[in-house]
Amino acid sequence: MTISVLLDPAQMPDQSQDQLDFDNKMSGLMRDLPKFAAELNATEAAMSAFASGGAYAFPYVFDTATADADPGPGKLRLSSATQNAATVLRADTLTMSGVNMSGVFDALTLVSSIVKGGVRMVKATDPTKWMLFDILNVASGSGYRNLTLVHRAGSSASPFAKDDALAVYIDRNGDAGSQRGATQLIAEQIVTIPVSAIAFPDVFSDLYDTYLIDIPEIFSTADLPPLLRLYTSQVPSAGTYAAGNAGGALANTVTGLALSDASNGVIRGFATVRGVRTANMSKNITFDGVSLTSTASAIRGQARRAHHYEGAINSGIGIHAAGSGYSVTGTVRIYGVGK
Repeated sequence: MTISVLLDPAQMPDQSQDQLDFDNKMSGLMRDLPKFAAELNATEAAMSAFASGGAYAFPYVFDTATADADPGPGKLRLSSATQNAATVLRADTLTMSGVNMSGVFDALTLVSSIVKGGVRMVKATDPTKWMLFDILNVASGSGYRNLTLVHRAGSSASPFAKDDALAVYIDRNGDAGSQRGATQLIAEQIVTIPVSAIAFPDVFSDLYDTYLIDIPEIFSTADLPPLLRLYTSQVPSAGTYAAGNAGGALANTVTGLALSDASNGVIRGFATVRGVRTANMSKNITFDGVSLTSTASAIRGQARRAHHYEGAINSGIGIHAAGSGYSVTGTVRIYGVGK
C-alpha cells in the first residue's frame, strides 16, 4: 500500500516562513497526521499478510530460463517459456532471504494423495499478476527441486518477467487419497508452438489402470491425421514408442493409431487407455472423436480401436505428427480413474 500524505516538502511548516504561512502549514500537518498513521498501519498489516500468506510463504526471484538446472540461490524457473504450459517448477532450495526450503519441498513427497499440494506465485509489487498450480511430484536435484505441476489458473499465459520478485505460497495436501472410480486430472499440456509430439512419457503409474485422454483440439500442419502412440517399457523412461494400425495389434511400427481417417486440420475427442500397468493382459485403446477436414466443411466422426500385444507395460502416451517434417499444436489433458 502507498502512503500518500506528507509527500510535498513545500507544504511542511518551516521557521523561515512568516507566522501566518507557518501557522497554516502547521495546521495542515496536524490534520494529516492521523491519516498518515492510518496508512502506515494499513501498510504494516499488508506486509504482515504478505509474510503469513498461507501455510508456507517465501520470497523468490523469477528466472526466465527453462533448462533443468539449478536456477541459483533465491531463484525459481518454469519448464516452459509459455508459463501456463509449464509442467515443472525448478526452485533453488534457498529463498531470497536464505531460508532452506528442502524440508518443505521434501515433505510434499510424503503425501499419499495424487495431488501433493498447491503452489501459488504472485508478483510482489503487483498482486494482479499470479499463477496457481497443483503439485503432483517432487524430484531432487543438486541444490534445487523439480516440482511436477498441473496448471490450474492464472492472470495470463505468462504474467512474470525476468527478475520479478515473487511471493511463493505452498500448501500441503492431506492424505485422503482418491476414491475408487474417482477421476483425477493428472497431467496437462497446452502447446502453442508446433512440435513433433505432445508427449507424456511417464504419466502412467500403478495408481490407475484406466486413463482418459481428453483432446480438446489438436492442429496438424499436414493433411494427415496425428498418431496416438503408447510408450512401452517395464520401467518409466526406458522403452520405445510402440504403435500400430487401428483395429490391429499394436506392434513396434511407425504407423501409430490414427486419430481420424480424414485429411484433417483439427482433431477433437477422447481416448481411453486400459490395462497399461498390468503385465500379461490385453491392453486396449479406444478413440472417439471428430476430425474437421481441410478440404471440406463437413465434420467427420471416426471411432478407432486397437489392442496392444500382451506382456508389456506402458509408461506413457504421445500425440505425434504423422510424418517427418510435420508438427502438431493443441491441448491434451490426461485423467486417471481410481482403482
